[in-house]
Order: sequence, then structure tokens, then C-alpha cells
Amino acid sequence: MAAVTVALALLAGCRNEAPGPLTAEQVGSTLKQGFAGSSGEAKKLADEADAALKANDPVTAWGVLNEMNQRADLTAEQHEAAARSQQALLIKLQESAAAGNAQAQAAVEAYRASK
Repeated sequence: MAAVTVALALLAGCRNEAPGPLTAEQVGSTLKQGFAGSSGEAKKLADEADAALKANDPVTAWGVLNEMNQRADLTAEQHEAAARSQQALLIKLQESAAAGNAQAQAAVEAYRASK
């Protein structure tokens, strides 16, 4: 019986659970972590998205992340950071659009039209 308990405990600790969704506030640190040590155009875009967020411009940040997610040269970690960040900002844009922000509404509509 003890062996079964130990086996179950080990299996429970080995599960690969997907990380939960990001909040818009976590995007900057997620991009910094995902693109740490990289250089070139991908790093430049990550920095651009972070700067737009710091300037309270989620519409521009979302557009930059959309561009990043189209790139084939990202590592798996970079792609995950960009995709999770873009999803978090889409939620923020939807909330802003619902509150009457015309720029956010236009970005959400453009996103929906692209799908």
C-alpha cells in the first residue's frame, strides 16, 4: 500500500500542466524572461511591445505581438511568451472596447476579421 501511495505522489508531481493565463500586468516580465539573452529583430520587437505597455498603449503592444507571432524564427520559449502575452492583451483590449475605447474596438474588430 505504501508503494502505491509513493507512486501516486510521484505521478502527481510529474504532471505537465499548462501555465494559467497571464494578466496584462504580467506581459512585460513574461516578454523579458522569454527573450532574455536573445538579440536581433525578435528581441527588438519584444522590447517594442514592452515599451508600448509602459506607455499605456496596449493597442500598439498587441499589434507588435501579433507581428511577433507570425515569425518563424522564434524559439519555442519565445513563441510561448509572445502568444501568451498577446492573449492577455486581447482580453485587455476586449475590456477596453466594452468600456468605449474606440482604438481598442478597432483592434478587436481587426482581430476578429483575421480569424
